[in-house]
Amino acid sequence: MIKNEKKVTVNFLYQLTYQLLLVIMPLITAPYISRVLGATNTGIYSYTYAVAAYFMMFSSLGIDIYGNRCIAKCDDRNHKELNEVFSGILFAHLISAIIVIIAYCAYVFLFKSKYKEIALLQGLWILSTTFDISWFFFGLEKFKITVTRNFIIKITSVLLVFLLVRTADDLWIYTLIMAGSAFFSQLILWCFVFKYIEICKVPFYKIIEHFKSIASLFIAVAATSVYLMIDKVMLGWNKDMAILGSYEYADKILRIVVSLITALGTVMLPRMTSLYSRYEKEKAKFYLQMSSKFLFIMTCALGFGLAGIAKVFIPLFLGDEYVSAILIVKILCVAIPVMGWNNFVRTQILMPNMKDKVYTIAVWAGAIIDVLLNIILIPIFSAYGAAVATVITYVTVGFFQTIPVLKEFPIRNCLKNFFPSLVIGGIMFLVVRKIGELNISSFKLLILQILAGIIIYVPLQILYMFLSNDDILKYVRNLKR
Repeated sequence: MIKNEKKVTVNFLYQLTYQLLLVIMPLITAPYISRVLGATNTGIYSYTYAVAAYFMMFSSLGIDIYGNRCIAKCDDRNHKELNEVFSGILFAHLISAIIVIIAYCAYVFLFKSKYKEIALLQGLWILSTTFDISWFFFGLEKFKITVTRNFIIKITSVLLVFLLVRTADDLWIYTLIMAGSAFFSQLILWCFVFKYIEICKVPFYKIIEHFKSIASLFIAVAATSVYLMIDKVMLGWNKDMAILGSYEYADKILRIVVSLITALGTVMLPRMTSLYSRYEKEKAKFYLQMSSKFLFIMTCALGFGLAGIAKVFIPLFLGDEYVSAILIVKILCVAIPVMGWNNFVRTQILMPNMKDKVYTIAVWAGAIIDVLLNIILIPIFSAYGAAVATVITYVTVGFFQTIPVLKEFPIRNCLKNFFPSLVIGGIMFLVVRKIGELNISSFKLLILQILAGIIIYVPLQILYMFLSNDDILKYVRNLKR
């Protein structure tokens, strides 16, 4: 078991390293892009991307989760089975992707819009989903390949942004770099895939079987896309691209933070699928306990920390034009621990155990609540109403995901891990916010707040672990042996 634990830890470190890169890159580019393009162009980019994202949803069909799970369940020593499963999923994906690409081209050329050129460039995102086979490598727990590829391409794209995006008229160049790098990153994976599999002929009925299995997941993915993008689309309908630009960056900051959390879920999905398929319940229980503790330590640190520094961080990071994003960020921070929990339940319990129906009901409940709240709140409170709707939506999804599996899985104990981190995070928030009132330069103040947060949060967490003889300490000791 120690060997397996080390493999999970190494894969998590690979994925976490990549997610840290995703955090660092926007921290480098966002202050530059927000000032060069301005809030209005940022809003245009957000709106056109949100529309393209709906087509991406139909192109991908939720195959990233489905494919990951199917590959994880295969015996990697049975090459025939692996080849057939990969090929079947690939053909099913290509059929849907080609239909969606045709539909998107029809949308861009038939519906006249002054954003047509930008919308056309956003189509590269859809092409990227067509060639996406990262699910195959995740299913095999081969995270090093995808992480190495993404490192190189992300760094290259950042350099291109600084070199080529110079004025507000360069929105098309920025869009081309962002969408084009996503497309190119998917193409590169094809250089490695034939080391593990061969594409083979698959009976049409098996492709149809994959479509049937994907259907329930696609319904859930559709609902998820609704509550991830509908707020931006509705803000775009209000024609205030400047406030949409502020909301876009507030939401982007939230996604950057949450990406560190989803790294754990990405690694644990194939591992938990494999354990449950072999009925190794004790090992699965161990991983649930360990990952939930680590999850809450991360989410409370990130949520309370970001809320504490928002007033200083936003104007310094984005500029005074985005000052309205301060309150938006503070509101959205409430959702960070909830989003972490939702990801934990989805990737470590529902998906590995084929409980797609529970997941589907949960996300559709969230989507319905989100649409209704956005219709009510956006006309009155604009982006602030959209932020409140987002928080309530994630709470709704969490409730509907958790309640049906409370009796079947040992997650009550996992929920108990939240309260110590909640208290410690609250203490850190109060101190960091108070420090933010000091009358010194913004940059020095931000550094002081971050250092104070670390000095308070980390020692208190370690102290609690020692006093409670926490399993995380035992886990770390075992890894060192």
